[in-house]
Amino acid sequence: MRFLEVALCLLTASAAAAQFSLDQCRPETIACKAPSESTCCLPTNGNLVLAVQFLPGYCKAVKGACSHEVMDAIPKGQWTLHGLWPNTCDNYQIFDCDRKRMYKDTRDRIVYSPILQNMTRFWVTFKGSEVSHFNDFWSHEFGKHGTCYSPSNPECVGSSKGADVERFFTDALYLRSKYDVFNALKAASIVPSKTAAYKSADIVTALLNAFGQLSVALICKGPYLTEIRLALVGSGAGIAKNADFYLPGTCPRYGIVYTEEHSEPTVLNIGNGSENEI
Repeated sequence: MRFLEVALCLLTASAAAAQFSLDQCRPETIACKAPSESTCCLPTNGNLVLAVQFLPGYCKAVKGACSHEVMDAIPKGQWTLHGLWPNTCDNYQIFDCDRKRMYKDTRDRIVYSPILQNMTRFWVTFKGSEVSHFNDFWSHEFGKHGTCYSPSNPECVGSSKGADVERFFTDALYLRSKYDVFNALKAASIVPSKTAAYKSADIVTALLNAFGQLSVALICKGPYLTEIRLALVGSGAGIAKNADFYLPGTCPRYGIVYTEEHSEPTVLNIGNGSENEI
């Protein structure tokens, strides 16, 4: 059942990403190495950081940060998105690239999109599971980072309301599915536990074995593993591929706690209407 669920999510994200593919995207091209390539095809800020979070770890580390409602909404057996963060080709952080697109109504812009269900499931926040919580988190991520992702610029996706937001979020969802951190760790017998403690080297090795060579940063709060960041680069094939650039981590070498998960998530009725539907 879990395999079918993950496969369906991947197919959904892939199909949504495919609708944005451009004829001029040559699969062999790589961002930062193909200056003549369309910026609609390859991101101008071509170094990409995929940040996925393990909210049970954060909720355990920060006492009282997460309500039972939030814990119920976290999908079991999954890592969720924190963000997709474009960096310059020299690997400098960049953000807030278009002040005109600092939307405050990001959720409304994708309310009729097929990605809304996956957004509500896989891009969650510790602050809550109401519409306003989703909207604030998504608006922050798009305004700060999505505006720096050139393939989602209006000249690339058109001027219809929400097209830029949908492109950025679709690509991020696809990469979260492609780099399935939970199952990569599980394949190495690294699983959430009440008692086990892990070495950072073992966690990194498990990810490299699953994904191939790339830079990895492990983020902890105290001993609790809360986030993993992967270094990627924009690619004409598959949105992005593995990359090797510096990513700072915060986890100790030993004694990392990959805390147990909460109970099975509650099914949310995300609907297309009022805030009472979530």
